This record gives sequence, C-alpha cells and structure tokens, in this order.
Amino acid sequence: MKQALSYLEVAILVRELKSLIGMRIEKVYHPSKDELVLLFRSSNKILLNICLPKYIFVSEYKKEFPEIPSNFCMLLRKYLNNLKLLDLEQVPFERIIMFKFGINEVELILIVELFSKGNIILCDKERNILFPLKVQIWKDREIKPKILYKLPPSKNLSELSLNNFKKVVSEAETDQIVKAIAIALGTGGTYAEEICKRAEVTKSKSLNSINSVEWERLYRAFKEMLDKAFSGEIKPAIIFKDDLILDAVPFEMKIYEDFKAVKVESFNKALDMLFVSTVKNEAYQNKERELNEQIKKQKEILESHKNYEKELREKAEKIKQQADFIMNSWMELDEFMKKIKEARSKGLSWDEIVKQFKLAKGKGLLGIIYEILPNEDIIILNSELKPKLNLSKSLMENVNNLYEEAKKIEAKLPGVEKAIKDVEEEIRKLEAKRSKIESLITNKMPQKIIKEDKEWYEKFVWTITSNNFLAIGGKDAVQNEVLIKKYVEPKDIIFHTDSPGSPFFVMKRGIDSKDIDKLEVATSTLCNSKAWKTGTISEVYWVLPEQISKTAPSGEYVPKGAFIINGKKNYIKGLSMRYGVGLTKEMKLFAGEPELVKKKTIYMVTLIPGKYSKDEIAKKIKEIFIKVCKEEEKAAIQNLKLEYIKEYCLTNSQILSLR
Repeated sequence: MKQALSYLEVAILVRELKSLIGMRIEKVYHPSKDELVLLFRSSNKILLNICLPKYIFVSEYKKEFPEIPSNFCMLLRKYLNNLKLLDLEQVPFERIIMFKFGINEVELILIVELFSKGNIILCDKERNILFPLKVQIWKDREIKPKILYKLPPSKNLSELSLNNFKKVVSEAETDQIVKAIAIALGTGGTYAEEICKRAEVTKSKSLNSINSVEWERLYRAFKEMLDKAFSGEIKPAIIFKDDLILDAVPFEMKIYEDFKAVKVESFNKALDMLFVSTVKNEAYQNKERELNEQIKKQKEILESHKNYEKELREKAEKIKQQADFIMNSWMELDEFMKKIKEARSKGLSWDEIVKQFKLAKGKGLLGIIYEILPNEDIIILNSELKPKLNLSKSLMENVNNLYEEAKKIEAKLPGVEKAIKDVEEEIRKLEAKRSKIESLITNKMPQKIIKEDKEWYEKFVWTITSNNFLAIGGKDAVQNEVLIKKYVEPKDIIFHTDSPGSPFFVMKRGIDSKDIDKLEVATSTLCNSKAWKTGTISEVYWVLPEQISKTAPSGEYVPKGAFIINGKKNYIKGLSMRYGVGLTKEMKLFAGEPELVKKKTIYMVTLIPGKYSKDEIAKKIKEIFIKVCKEEEKAAIQNLKLEYIKEYCLTNSQILSLR
C-alpha cells in the first residue's frame, strides 16, 4: 500500500492540478492535525485534500469536518477565503508544492511540504512566513513565523550523467541496490523496485556485484521514468489484488504486470480512490481494534462466569452425592454412631476411641471411617467423596444439612446463568459491529459525495430517442404546469393520453422527428401514466404547442397540471405496456421504450405492470446489475444509491426480463 507520494508523482499531480487555476477558495477545513481541505468553487464543489506527509489530490468523496475550526483553520480562512488560485508549481525533484493565491493587490503563497513529518506554510509573495502549521527547527533550516522561507538542500537529477548516477547511488548508506536507489535518488521503494525490474537487475543485489552493463540499464530505466513523469506521458490506473485496491500508478509498471489494472482518466482520480479508501480503512481498523479489545474483555468475563457456574454445579453435585452416600450407608452408619456414643458413654476418651479405630480400620464397622476429627466432633467417611458426619447431630440432620447446603449453592446458579447470557448477548452485539466494520475494511472504491452536475432535464422524467431527440415529462401536476409553461418551444411536440392522470411529455424539436422517435416517446408517456397501475393500454397522441391552452370554456375550470387541447390529435398506434431500465457504460441509468434502452445501455431489465413498489424494484434492479456485471464494474454499481435508481423506476411493477 502506498504510504506517501514520490517527487515523480508530485510532478504528475501538479500538472493535473493546474486545472484549478482561476478557481476561488470558498472555505478551508482542518479535519485533523495533519489534514487540510481547500474547498474551491466552480460549477461544482472541488475538494483539494492534503494529508501530511502522505498525499495531496482533488477528491470526489465524502469527508467529515469538525464543527469548530482550529486556530490554524481560522487563520487560513481569514487570509485565503475568496482568493483566486493564480498558479502552482513543484519545487524540482522535491515533494514541495507552492500555491499562489491572489486578488487585486493581495498575493499569498501556500507551501505544502510532503516529506519528513510534513508542513503547510502560509507566506507573503516574498516568501516571508506568516504562519506555519508546525514550527520546525533543523540545524540548517527553520520553519517559523517572521522569517524567510528557505528550501531544503536539493539535487538536479535531470542532468545526472551515468557516472554521477553510479556515484550518487553508491554513496547511499546501504549495500542493497533497491534501497540505495530509493534513498539516493529519492524515488521511494515502489519506483526503486520498478527501476530494478525494468533494468532486469535483482533488487536485492549488492552494489559491489553490479557490473557496468547493469549500471547502464539502471541509469536508462531511471531516466525513462523521469521522462514519463515530466513529459506527461502517463497511463494512470488502479492496481487490484484479490479485488482490493493495492496501488495507484501513473503509468504501466512491470512490478504489477501480474495484477489486474483498471485504467482511469487521471492520476489524481486513481489517488483519490486509493487514499480515500485507505483513510477509511484506517478509521475502520482503529474501530475494529477497539471492538476487539472490548470483545476480549467480555470473553474473559464470560470465561470467569462459566468457570464459577461449573464450580457451583460441581460443588452442589458433590454435596448431594455425599448426602446420597450417607443415605445408601444408613444401616452401617447408624450402627457405627451408636457404637461411638456407647464408647463415649463408657467414658472412653477420643484417644482411646481413635486407638480402637486404628486397630480396626478396614475391618467391620470401623472400616467405613477414613478419619476422626476429635476436636470438631466430626468423622470423615472412608469414601472417594469424603463426606463428613457431625456426631453431635443425628444422621437425618446430617443428610438434611447437606441437601440444604447444596440447595443454597444451586440458588446462586440462576443469577450466574443470567450474567452469562447478558455477557454472551453483549459479545454478539460487539461481534455484529465488528462484522460490519470488517465488511467495510476493503480497499474497494468508496462512496462519492460530490454529485456530478445534473442536466437541467433530469429533474423531470426523461428519455432520449433513437435519433437523439430529448423528451421530458412531468412527474406530477406541478411539473406538468411548469413543463408546458416554461419549456415548450415552437418546434416541440407534446404527448398526452386520453385517460386522466397522464403526464405531458415534450419532445424538443420533435417536429423534425421520425415515427420511431414518436413511438418511443409515446411509450414513455403511456408507461408513466396511471394506465400503468391498471394495466390497461390508453390512447396516446401528440399535438403542436399552439394547440395547448389554459383557457377553459365559459363556466369551466382547468386545474393545475391540466390543459385544454384544441384541434387534431395525432394518435400513435402499436404501443406496448413495457418499460426498459438500463445502465450505460458510464454507469448512469437510462429508461424508456425497451428497444431504445437496449440500444443505449450495457445491462437492462424490462418492466411490466406488477405488484412491487419503486423501492422493491430499485433494489431488485441493483442486485441484478451487480450479479451480471463485470468484476471491474461491480464497485461502481454498488455505489449507485437506491434513491437514484428509484428515479428511473415505475411503481406497481415487476421484472419481465433481463438483458
């Protein structure tokens, strides 16, 4: 997993980030001590994410921001809000980016350092430091307010000759070639491995064992990567391992030639997918560790409770068995106790009784005695259970006392059993939470939050015909009213049904359309009408804009969403009560007449009137698309929200077929 950007990647990113030039800063956020987010405003919201010292990229994905901004955040807002990005540049061969902001006479520089522990520094146009995120002091360099910003010592690697390349790499304080390249040339481990792979040099090879031919190949591989990074010759992709995102690369990498690669439109996009999922995973993993600790603690408590339960049960059982033993040996013990009482009535001391016991042990009555405790008036019976008899009590009293003792112990069991169930339930809840977290800990593509700009017509029901005529329909009476009054133009044609509860559909520039286009729009009009719920086909017709009027005959009222139709109605024949919902290769939904949808999408279902709600149908459609799609499409389809899919579904439907 990529832990930080190399200067090669920074160079590529800076070139892509130049698309932000001219945009204004709307807001600054400081989500955590090492994170900064700059919100740029254009037609969309653009979030520039900076996480020290790891990465910087424009993100399309969800971010949580604290309600109370930090002092650093407040200062940046004070200085940067509403400023325009004038330029940005990378310090050559460094992980340092300088953003120049300005408006009117104001000009400021925001410097982002993505090395060591990282830093974000605001300077004036002369590079005098106004304030940094972190005050840092080294022996040859300081970052603190009211001093001139000074760059760290750097090398110009673009002019490196073969001899100098060999010299620089050989001076690294390591004997392994891959580590030497990573350290001496600052490429990082991944690109050092790639250089070795391209040069066909074993990465673990020692510096002393590399011959002149291998040095030359290593040098060429390094220069080739520099050329790719700085010339813009890139083919960005996401690298997958076992369907999880492993890395984001700006060009084809030989070290990943055995892994699945999915091309994306920009390196920034690749990093967005990689790092956002990584950040999410780190948060989820922290939560998982916390849950594991809680589960471990609860399991220890559970084990203690179960051991105590076992101990109580065994103790109670043993006592009951002792009582049972006495009951089963009643005659012998009764006779023995009489003999003891008789001996004591004769004035024999316990010593004399014990002496007789020792002489007779194992013989006759005294053979059932294991031990006598004279001072306690107790005898221990010669049994594996070692039951005790209190000689001051009768046999029945001894037995009853043992059973009572067992009952007292067993009376504790319900409380212990409840405690066990409570702990087991708590463990189940914690494990359920952990399972949910575990399901989220995958470097699969995270969920977008910044919505792509919708086309103006997407607030209506819409379709685009075979000959690319746009048709839009009202979802309700209010939209019908707005549609006819605001969006109808002279060359449009308007579709409606003879039955009440029908939308008006407007085909833009429909006067030039062909019969196939009219049939497709008529089908959408029919299927989005109340006729769908009843399952009966209604007559659909089209008229010209001048035939539509809101003026009712005298004494009549035209309700909202309804209009008076004057003149000839042009009816469309051969309509079918079937509606297609499909997914385009851009992972967007498209709906309309089934044959039309079939031509414009890669996966589709055909709906007919049925019993399922929009929610149920949307869920079924998503499940079907996930099941039949290609592996590389799965994450994007999983990210489609049900609310979005519902916009293209019809209520009271069922799925007839899949393509």
